[in-house]
Amino acid sequence: MNIKELLENIREISEKIDKAKRLLDRRSHDNFYIGSKNGPNFYIHIDEIAPIIELKIETLNTKLKVLLDAQLTAERVIAGLMPK
Repeated sequence: MNIKELLENIREISEKIDKAKRLLDRRSHDNFYIGSKNGPNFYIHIDEIAPIIELKIETLNTKLKVLLDAQLTAERVIAGLMPK
């Protein structure tokens, strides 16, 4: 993975974490709407899907940590290649 891809992946995962956290912030509301254009529409309580969202956030945070460690390593390598 090159540096550009690394930074893009970090940005994408950070955005996914933010979106998932925004969903969890909706806990103050009673229902969460799920629907599609052609299919059935229904409401579920946010507490029903909260454990799934929390697990997804945990997984994304793990991936983000690995990518941030890789970024730090790349920065150190680049700094080592630059003349002082």
